[in-house]
Amino acid sequence: MFAIRGESASGLLMVAGDLTQATVGELDRVLRGAPSGVQLDLRELRQVDSSGTDCLRRWQDAGVRMRHMSPRVSLLLRPESPR
Repeated sequence: MFAIRGESASGLLMVAGDLTQATVGELDRVLRGAPSGVQLDLRELRQVDSSGTDCLRRWQDAGVRMRHMSPRVSLLLRPESPR
């Protein structure tokens, strides 16, 4: 299960569930339409596969701020982490 809650206009989107190859397109679609300065709240992100990690890194590199990451996701998104 995967869900994005919140309003992009408010600047904060909560990502919940599993961010996988099957669901990254939905996150990409929402973020492409979001205003600059949008932030992702990742406190309810349960699992992330390599496609999900690549997606989060791509948006992080584009300036999207990630909040409330689990220690595992934080490690995956560190610049020196192997891709």
